[in-house]
Amino acid sequence: TPAFNELFTAHLTKFAKAVSSGLGMMPEPEVLKMAAGRAIEKLPNHIGVLHSYVDDKLKLQETLRVSMENMSSAQFERVLHPIFEEDELTL
Repeated sequence: TPAFNELFTAHLTKFAKAVSSGLGMMPEPEVLKMAAGRAIEKLPNHIGVLHSYVDDKLKLQETLRVSMENMSSAQFERVLHPIFEEDELTL
């Protein structure tokens, strides 16, 4: 999305400027923009390796399991109801 691209470019630019200033050089803004564009293009090819890392660090599966176990029957039904409603329209 454009918002992601803008955020990624801003962070990459900040990082590159911090690293390059320590080396006594400053990349041109056009070069940084081109580098960010290339990185964004290639990102989908490398994102898969992050899934297990993120799952491990955020512990989402465990958090969801515990939260669902602590739900009342009514709360659990409210979670499932929209899913079944959507299926009813399909059938």
